[in-house]
Amino acid sequence: NAFGRLRNQRTGGAETASNVMDSHFQRLPDISQLSDVTDLIEKFKWKRQSEPWLETVHLVALALLHTHQAVVDLPKSLEILTEAEKLQNSPNYFNFVDATYLIKTARLRIKLLQSCNGFPVGWKDDVAELEAEWGRPDTSAMFHGSIGWIKLRLGYSKLFEVEDFLKEANAKEPENFLWLFGLAIVRSRIRRNRDFISSADGPELKLWEKAEASASKPAYDQVRPLFQARYAEAIISKDQMHSKCLELVESASNSCRSKTDPGLVETFRLCLKVCRILWDLRGGKNAKSERTAEENEIIRSVEQVVATVLKFQPGESHDSPDFYDQVARWHLSNKNFGLAIKNFRKAAPERNIWAAKYLIDLIQDPAVSSADTESGVSLAVFHPGIISAMAVLAVAVAIVATDSIQAAGILAAIVFSHFMAC
Repeated sequence: NAFGRLRNQRTGGAETASNVMDSHFQRLPDISQLSDVTDLIEKFKWKRQSEPWLETVHLVALALLHTHQAVVDLPKSLEILTEAEKLQNSPNYFNFVDATYLIKTARLRIKLLQSCNGFPVGWKDDVAELEAEWGRPDTSAMFHGSIGWIKLRLGYSKLFEVEDFLKEANAKEPENFLWLFGLAIVRSRIRRNRDFISSADGPELKLWEKAEASASKPAYDQVRPLFQARYAEAIISKDQMHSKCLELVESASNSCRSKTDPGLVETFRLCLKVCRILWDLRGGKNAKSERTAEENEIIRSVEQVVATVLKFQPGESHDSPDFYDQVARWHLSNKNFGLAIKNFRKAAPERNIWAAKYLIDLIQDPAVSSADTESGVSLAVFHPGIISAMAVLAVAVAIVATDSIQAAGILAAIVFSHFMAC
């Protein structure tokens, strides 16, 4: 491969320059281990709209995904980088991040991949330009922060590396909201990777609180709703912070001026997730008379937020399966089975194991009336991927339960044969 050619051709000054080039490439996210590249490409197409202040970073991520061996399209990658460069240089673009260094580094990497005979023409000049860019003190915080965010979006298994870049940016600009926001997300993910239902600890809470104070500036009006929804998601496990969670999602949903803006899809998804969890934890399934006055007040406020969120329509070009998954789960909790089925079908069940499971359970449940499924939903018309997803789930459950590959295989075969016979 191209990087193997580099190692084999290093001699004299070329060795030093190529080592330097490799050091720049290391700052790009490693996508070699990604297996769901096609799905990620589709996700980034609408995600760039849900986080417009990071759009240039998302475009670089999208360009890099098109270099993956599973979907490689280098001309497309360069085309996307050109779009990112034009946007970065636009006077109307947000100045929260600066993807200039990322764009130039990604472009050199693609030139290397395109080169059939070792180093691309002019590569030493390109490396010298990258060195000059990286050494600029006036953009150092921006470059470190931008790298932190792109690695956060693509480097799922390297959270400590992401944290290092964001810490460096934060050290240079301690009050920068975006660096604090990124660090809070990283700390939250590291915690949940260790214990999914754990509560945010002191240091993480301090990051969220400090970021909230910085987010109050008018410049962050468009970012604030998503931040508030993320903050609420991070502290939902703390009973004593449920009022704060509710305050955050109420503010997030109310401050979004247009309920038809496709960029709000991630904010509303998170608001709905937090509301659903609050509704469950605070006795939403119980009769009003069985709840405390505080619980009734929380449930009433939750249902008001949900009513706002459910008016939102992402639009065909910005459909988010994750958003529909949360809508479906809300309706399922409230026993609105027809709406749950409708939205689970929009939640890409061929790629979402749990959406597939919920769909199959609902349609096989005798408590679900035929009126709820009269839209023609049946196991026979499900995407074949649902069956595959359920088989994968069966294998996972069997391995965990029996620690036996043989048992897992048998159970998977049973699942396949059962659903294919339906």
